[in-house]
Amino acid sequence: MSGGAEPFLKSVEVDWTHVREADRYPFSLPAVKELATLVLDPGVTFLVGDNGCGKSTLLEAIAVASGMNAEGGGRNFRFATRSTESALGSHLRLNRSRRRPVTDFFLRAETFTTSRPRSRRSGRAVTAMPASTSSLTASRSWRSR
Repeated sequence: MSGGAEPFLKSVEVDWTHVREADRYPFSLPAVKELATLVLDPGVTFLVGDNGCGKSTLLEAIAVASGMNAEGGGRNFRFATRSTESALGSHLRLNRSRRRPVTDFFLRAETFTTSRPRSRRSGRAVTAMPASTSSLTASRSWRSR
């Protein structure tokens, strides 16, 4: 472990025992089918790969398995436009530490666009988040392309 406090989430594994069709989406994605144990570095973990290999699907599933909103947000910041998440989140085993986060937030580009407040006068999206959400956006988030 690289200095500092123990991470909240140490590792992630797919529980293959209840997967009925491993040759179908999302289990057939390279990032998922090749996954034995993903050990998360306490500092930062990068997911790198070609478009369509399953990086975003895996991140979304980790968020869902952690109790966060699949569309982005945290435990106390929930909204739904339409359900698009895969079944992967229910097949993940998360190895957590004893530490628990004070707050958490799953950030994705679509979240900011969907949840951005709009001006009452013009109806245009406000470009800065209200100060009351600053503690939510201070959490670490990773997105790879």
